[in-house]
Amino acid sequence: MRTKLRTLYEKHGDILRYLVIGGLTTLIDMGLFALLVSGFGVYYQTANVIVWVLAVSFAFVGNKWVVFRTKTKSPSALWKEAASFFAMRLVTLLFSAAFLYGTVDLLVWNENVAKLLCNIAVVILNYVLSKLVVFRAR
Repeated sequence: MRTKLRTLYEKHGDILRYLVIGGLTTLIDMGLFALLVSGFGVYYQTANVIVWVLAVSFAFVGNKWVVFRTKTKSPSALWKEAASFFAMRLVTLLFSAAFLYGTVDLLVWNENVAKLLCNIAVVILNYVLSKLVVFRAR
């Protein structure tokens, strides 16, 4: 049994680690979003951008060192990796903004419910983009 678990972890450990880091990133994102929107009355799209910067910064560190365990050999390589990570996350920020606009402004959903559903899609997109583009084995 232990060997099967070990083999499973060795094969899919990055997904399990991603779920932990992604879960923590989502908690940061959702918690700060709710605080800014509901607690301070910040416009939901503005709050979405603010929490994006904080959550993506946390996610980069977590994904780099915990999930994909990449080793960069130079500062320029680190900057390139960070730029790629933020660029891919910018794609999902644009998706998030469009999703929130469609659900909150057009369909008149609650901001927090819309944000939660949006985050589910964004977590999946972010994993795929990180695995295939940012932290791929070179």
